Amino acid sequence: MKQYFCVITLFLAMTSGHAQNSTKDLFHTLDSKQGFENLSILNGVAYKEQFRTINDKHSFYKGRDFYSGALDYDGEEYSNVQLRYDMFTGDVIVSVKGTGQEQYIYKLIPDLLEGFTIEGHKYVKLEFPEGDFDPGYFEALHEFKDVTIYKKQNFRPYQKRDRNVAYYEFERTSTDYLLRTGEGFYKLSSSDLEDLYPKYENQISDYFKANRSTRKRDYENFLRGLGRLIQDFESATKQQD
Repeated sequence: MKQYFCVITLFLAMTSGHAQNSTKDLFHTLDSKQGFENLSILNGVAYKEQFRTINDKHSFYKGRDFYSGALDYDGEEYSNVQLRYDMFTGDVIVSVKGTGQEQYIYKLIPDLLEGFTIEGHKYVKLEFPEGDFDPGYFEALHEFKDVTIYKKQNFRPYQKRDRNVAYYEFERTSTDYLLRTGEGFYKLSSSDLEDLYPKYENQISDYFKANRSTRKRDYENFLRGLGRLIQDFESATKQQD
């Protein structure tokens, strides 16, 4: 299949009759058009992979394949989109088939991309004006009514050479986990949480002690229980106000 790695403008502001915040099925909308060229395409750029990789030591979500997802882009929401996500560069790449056999592959502009979902994994763009944490797309790992726990994986590239071929391998160096409650972001250590919820210091300490083995064996499951506990704190505080 032909692939066009061309500079084009992205993304899918369809007809003016669509509501601004309604979710649009991308392929249904494509099928309803009389030719790909009739789409109102906004703000897209050519995609070229920055780091050539040849094995499974890459920084993509799962791999180079495109996976079904959804977008919140330039004020519009779209479903049934084929996405590839580079967790090192932060690039979100889209594949759209034209009316023939052509395939358009381009990356989205971060300033216009508020968030996306890929295979049910929800990512949102987080920025930190105070510079406490590095900005980027974070996975909403556990969501509760007043509390969300976010996750971001970090990678480091290493250049390799096989005869005359240069390529890169990526190593995952760390994973950041953040708590969001209200308008604030916090670390998930027992000391930080005890400072944040001094009235519940004993309960936080007890949870960490009682779930020490789960924390080592299955940290994200440990965080799920911790998130529920913090949600209880938030609900109790609201009832007292």
